[in-house]
Amino acid sequence: MRIFTIRLAKASLKQRSPIVLPLRKVIPAIGRLDTASLVLALGVQLLTVFLVVLINGVGISPVSYAIFTVAGTLYHLLDLYFWAMLISVILSWVAPTASHPGALLVGQITAPLYRACQRVIPTLGGLDLSPIFIFLAISFLKQVLAPYSI
Repeated sequence: MRIFTIRLAKASLKQRSPIVLPLRKVIPAIGRLDTASLVLALGVQLLTVFLVVLINGVGISPVSYAIFTVAGTLYHLLDLYFWAMLISVILSWVAPTASHPGALLVGQITAPLYRACQRVIPTLGGLDLSPIFIFLAISFLKQVLAPYSI
């Protein structure tokens, strides 16, 4: 199963390689942060903001472009984490020991959030309350970012 997961990850990398690989040659990674992918996400969001502003026919300042771009990217990242957390919680009820590549990917995405929250909030008799607090934090942050995201 591990070989299948590695092949799935390589296939995913090949699909985005034509876009990200040229950026990786110019933009180096900072530690574990893939800055080329971050720049690509910010660029796509900036293009989206530009097109929405162009379609609506309003003029905004360059600072507003930057705010809408960063807030929109963070909003979409939080949305990704929200859905990954929801899938993770459902998988923990239905198939807690699933070894499907999709389940493993969701586990890799959500594990850092769980670990960070579990350092602060201990389990209560085997009941892990960290997803509740993570959902609350994500919902609060999305509410704060919503007015600034496109």
